[in-house]
Amino acid sequence: AGDQLPPLALAAGGLLTGTLVMAVLVGTGVLPFAAPAITVPMFGAEVPGILPLLWVGGVATTLGYALGVIAVPLIGSRVASFVGLSEVLFALGFAWLLLGETPAPVQFLGGAVLLAGVVLVRMDATDPVERRTETATIPVVPAP
Repeated sequence: AGDQLPPLALAAGGLLTGTLVMAVLVGTGVLPFAAPAITVPMFGAEVPGILPLLWVGGVATTLGYALGVIAVPLIGSRVASFVGLSEVLFALGFAWLLLGETPAPVQFLGGAVLLAGVVLVRMDATDPVERRTETATIPVVPAP
């Protein structure tokens, strides 16, 4: 490991390992899995029901992980960890908007705490190098 391993390789390795473990568990029957033989509309055509699941897993999840890994160096690890938690807020918002699932008061409170945390971390997200008050100087040596 170390610094020689690119972050995307680490994320991809983890996802592939998880996929293999799940495949073994399903294949051996330890983890029950059933996918009914249905068809669903996708991109204007009727496709097998498993295809949208593969699309979400193969494209949306992969793209989300890749963009997240790329974003961490740009926004900093502290901010990225809190922004990553915003996924829960978006899921709650879309469930409320699209499915009519009204959040409970405790969910609103949790969302407010999360947003406050993101704001506080972002306000303190200065670069540690900028916090230094000492500056390095080159000693002045008189010429002979």
